[in-house]
Amino acid sequence: MIESLFLTSIILNSGAVYQAYLNHKKQRLCNIPIVATTILLLLSISFFFIPLFNENQNNASYYYTAQNLLLEGSQLGFFNQPNFSFTNTLNLIKSLSILILILNILPLVYLCACLKHQHKIYLAYAIAIMGVCNVLAFIYQVNIRDTAGNIWWVWDTQTGKSSGSFVNPNHFGAYCAALLGFPVCQFFDRLQKQDYRKLITPLIMSFFLMLGIMLSASMGAYLLGLISLFLSYLFNYRKNSSNPLKTFFIIFIILSFSTLTPFQLEGELNERGLNDNVRKELFATVPSVIKNFPLGVGPGAYGDISPSYTGAISSTSFFHHSENTYFNIIQEFGLLFFVLLLILNGFYFNKVIDNIRKKKISSNLAAFSSVALVVFICHASYDYGFHIPIYAFHIAIFYGLMLTKGKSYKKDYHSKQHLLLSSIILFTPLILISTTCLIWSNFNSELTVKKKFHNSSKLNLDQLSQNISYAPSVWHQWYFLGLRTLQSDPEDYLRMDFAEKCFQKASHYAPINKDSWYMLFMLRDQLGLDKSAQEAYLFYFKLLNHGERKQHQSEAMGVLQLNYEQYEKIKHLEHAPIDFEIENFRKI
Repeated sequence: MIESLFLTSIILNSGAVYQAYLNHKKQRLCNIPIVATTILLLLSISFFFIPLFNENQNNASYYYTAQNLLLEGSQLGFFNQPNFSFTNTLNLIKSLSILILILNILPLVYLCACLKHQHKIYLAYAIAIMGVCNVLAFIYQVNIRDTAGNIWWVWDTQTGKSSGSFVNPNHFGAYCAALLGFPVCQFFDRLQKQDYRKLITPLIMSFFLMLGIMLSASMGAYLLGLISLFLSYLFNYRKNSSNPLKTFFIIFIILSFSTLTPFQLEGELNERGLNDNVRKELFATVPSVIKNFPLGVGPGAYGDISPSYTGAISSTSFFHHSENTYFNIIQEFGLLFFVLLLILNGFYFNKVIDNIRKKKISSNLAAFSSVALVVFICHASYDYGFHIPIYAFHIAIFYGLMLTKGKSYKKDYHSKQHLLLSSIILFTPLILISTTCLIWSNFNSELTVKKKFHNSSKLNLDQLSQNISYAPSVWHQWYFLGLRTLQSDPEDYLRMDFAEKCFQKASHYAPINKDSWYMLFMLRDQLGLDKSAQEAYLFYFKLLNHGERKQHQSEAMGVLQLNYEQYEKIKHLEHAPIDFEIENFRKI
């Protein structure tokens, strides 16, 4: 799937080069604040791909401890020494995947901004039709034939489920809510122009997109849909307008929502407090992550370090993102990037307001684009979807639709320096094309192989050690490195000693994983490290549920040296939140 992003990056940036050349020939001026801030953002992202700074202490500690252990394993002859090329991200491959996505977004915004007004409307119709197709695909997957996680029957999500072009139905629902503003605004626009023949198309689109919101069975998407409808009506409201068709449309919307609302929403509404508590606890870990990684953990790397911070929140689940786009960006990209992003958005919205005031874009286009962006902004406050290409692309499209081509250069009004600086846009997509080709030539094999748990289980020692050199905080790669090391000779002392260190890494990077702690206990027990073996087993025992504890009763009594009365006192013992503080569980 990542291959398609490389291809689209080349296509979009090539199109941006051609469009920039046309604009340059016509001496069109760029918006200097927006372009300059965008370049600064790109430079701040490039920090994660340059050689590791020792001043970046926490990131450096992960890499250097991994290097020492991998060098020990290679010197013992367990595997070949990996190529060490440390950077400032804790997961180079995931960060490169996010970078490729960003290299698509920038030219997409630029190309959409350069479209003529009518072409922008055509593009909006195209993406709305695509939204309807996604809803139909969702209906097929739910009611006719389960595609087993294959998006459009081709791309395997490796999750066993899919919702149209999405895996998560919550993201799918938010996507439908964002698109809903377009047909609703089109309906009111056609109504105002008394173009009654063209009312049926937006009416049908509105119905299917509302159906998609309901099929997602997401309370968040349901509320986003209401926001989308309310803002669409608000932006098209005319005090003196009164039309039976408008009344009909409003009644149609209300009836559709009330009819399509699934019963699952009632259950989700009842569970809202629990979900809110989890989010609050997750948000509470943000200051600790920022304190430890002020420059960011690296794009896409939050899921690798989150188990070290979220054990007290859930003893059974890993959090792959921060459930809040803004917090996720701060933790992954760093505070500097986030501040620059806020500044860029400030310049952007100032330009959009100027375009609306000077009527460079129509009120209809501004209305549905604003509705979509507001929906995405609201969704970002409680979820993270930027890593999904279709989601990120639609944000870029709606951003671009509200921008226009730059002013034409006039000698009496504009400086030569402004015209010269505007030529920067001509070279930027060329640099992005070169970057895309460079990444593909050096990392295509790593990028096209999934780094998930079941994929790591199939790798050999050389592959695992090389992967760890790119991402030293991924617990399951350390876990399988330990298992693979023991496969050749499980009774060899040197192999057991090295594997024990691998399982310790796995346990420290994912303290809620039972298997890692149990393997750590087993090896320490075989190595004669009785006290540390008991510590590892006690941590493991506290992670077990009631049924598992009952099965392990005799083992626990033997390992922890307890009689029956002593065991009865600890058999219901649970982990306290303090147990999951990094400085505590990493002492074991």
